[in-house]
Formats: sequence, C-alpha cells, structure tokens
Amino acid sequence: MPIQDAIDAPRMDHEWMPDLLRLEKECITEELMESLKAMGHMIKEPSSVRQGDAHSILIDPKTGLYYGAADKRRQGSAIGY
Repeated sequence: MPIQDAIDAPRMDHEWMPDLLRLEKECITEELMESLKAMGHMIKEPSSVRQGDAHSILIDPKTGLYYGAADKRRQGSAIGY
C-alpha cells in the first residue's frame, strides 16, 4: 500500500482495559457493526473524534528515496532529508 493511502485509511483502536473497540466514523457500516458485535466486540458509538495523527516518512530500501505523507486529520507535514 502506498504510504499516503495507509495514512489516509480509517483507523481503529482496541483497548485491553476496558475491552472496547473504537472505529473512525468513516469506516463504519451497519453491516460491519453487526458483524463485530456478533463476534463479541463491545463497540463505542462512533463520533467525529479522530484517532491520532501520523505524519510519516517511508525510505525505500532499494533506492534510498524518501516518501512523505501528511495526515489529513491534522495540520502538519512529513519532511525528510
């Protein structure tokens, strides 16, 4: 997956204590919610709260080129030298 696609993808957070699954609103469908609940997951109702930010740099091991990706959830940038 290209780094920008990975950064832009919807996120989830599953805490151990409490045993609670949080999903970003953009990735939730009713079918997904029902499927996760059927597997025994306790799901926190989705909100517009974003789950962190990930301004990232990928270094291609073959070429040594740097690829930056800024998270659209927050203002920021990815800078490499």
